[in-house]
Amino acid sequence: MNRLKNSKLLKFGKIATRIVEVFCWLGVALTLICAIACMVSGDWTAEHVFAGEPIRYNGLTIADSAETFGTVLPVVVTALLGACIALVLMAIMFHTMHRVLASAQTGSPFQPANVRRIERIGWLAIVSPIVGWLLTMLCKLILGDTMMEPSLDLTGLVMGLMVLILSRFFAYGVSLQNDVDGMV
Repeated sequence: MNRLKNSKLLKFGKIATRIVEVFCWLGVALTLICAIACMVSGDWTAEHVFAGEPIRYNGLTIADSAETFGTVLPVVVTALLGACIALVLMAIMFHTMHRVLASAQTGSPFQPANVRRIERIGWLAIVSPIVGWLLTMLCKLILGDTMMEPSLDLTGLVMGLMVLILSRFFAYGVSLQNDVDGMV
């Protein structure tokens, strides 16, 4: 158990998850500011924030110039709010990972709280691509009949399923840990 507490990889993981979590929350703040700027002044935002660059979201290009920006402003705001939701889900996921690593460093990783945390990570990984797909479909509805082809990224779904399975292994580890603790 002492090797686990002193693991450099565990320490690095704790620091990395915290840094990524903070960057996710910063991304949430910046995305919300950008969405508000779009709603307040779409023309200014098109010229200064996006600087005439195409806006790409979840595999689709929303506006390819500042001139077309105003016509797709509702889609841009929807896409920004979708990105905000995705960043919130990621921030929660990395916060939860940090708590799993922190608890493993202070005691046994086989704790009921870690089982719940790992399950939460799995469900967040499953929900994230579904939310992205739903928001892409909403953008398609707002734009009307376009050549846009929304797709569902299966990577998050598969990863989430694997993490949920891993949580069952941790639940078994908790029961073994309780049996060992009861014998001592």
